[in-house]
Amino acid sequence: MKKLFDLQIKKAKAGDKPYTLADGNGLCVLVKPKGKYWRYNYRFEDMQKTLALGVYPDISLSHARLAHQDARDQLALGIDPSELRRKQKIKKNSKIKQDVRNISINGQVLERFTKAKDEKSLKIGFTLTYVQFLTLLLTAWEKCNEER
Repeated sequence: MKKLFDLQIKKAKAGDKPYTLADGNGLCVLVKPKGKYWRYNYRFEDMQKTLALGVYPDISLSHARLAHQDARDQLALGIDPSELRRKQKIKKNSKIKQDVRNISINGQVLERFTKAKDEKSLKIGFTLTYVQFLTLLLTAWEKCNEER
């Protein structure tokens, strides 16, 4: 099978139905009207699975191949890449919750944070990143301290 090259991916146009451009060994680009998405299709314990690797062009062809190789290495060790990612996400979310507990000294901080987060989310319409989350929380905490 021929490997993909960057120009092929750039020139790929979305049609009525989503389609894939294969790079080999399960790595492909899913072309949809809203964008191009890297996917790794694999089997683990006799089940067909798909791992999302990112959005093109945010994730380049070379980076997608590296992520694909990492996932293949995990499979070779008997680790399901999707399950590993899920566990890492749970661990990260629990760290965020712990940081909130450590930073929020009283209920006012959480109240102000929730209000600031809702206002900002409504204005911009995006999901907060971890850094944005902590920035808003610290701002709310500082405002509570100023009022004392």
